[in-house]
Amino acid sequence: MVPCDSHGLQLLIGDILSILYYKEIHHHITQIITTFRSSPKQLSILQEKQKSIYGKTSALILSVMIRWGTQAEAINSVYHNKDAFKLYLLDSCSSINNTVIDLLGSRSVWHVLEQLQDLILPIQQDQLFSESQNSYLCRIVNRWLEIR
Repeated sequence: MVPCDSHGLQLLIGDILSILYYKEIHHHITQIITTFRSSPKQLSILQEKQKSIYGKTSALILSVMIRWGTQAEAINSVYHNKDAFKLYLLDSCSSINNTVIDLLGSRSVWHVLEQLQDLILPIQQDQLFSESQNSYLCRIVNRWLEIR
């Protein structure tokens, strides 16, 4: 494990999420997750949709700035439930606030979220690898050159 490498990668994720274009979508992701997590009834409807599509439920992970990896996990948790969210919108029992309905129904939100997912996921994978027992100092330079 090379701690400074992992920390640098986490700082890179934080820097990306501070860019206005991505900061806005990260705020939307947080809004979606917070809304569902604060409404057990609506979350259970979403979980029914998850089970019907994916055969299981999956958690919506809230991003916590001081907890490494949660930003990427929040992005993944919303992105990988796209079909469940779409099915949720069609359910007559769904009654989430209009802002979240608009976000879930917005093609541009899903497009930017996909871009962010494609950008952040490889960095997160590198970060996890840098924290593993297979990470060595000699691999750091190449990892960072690949990120460029």
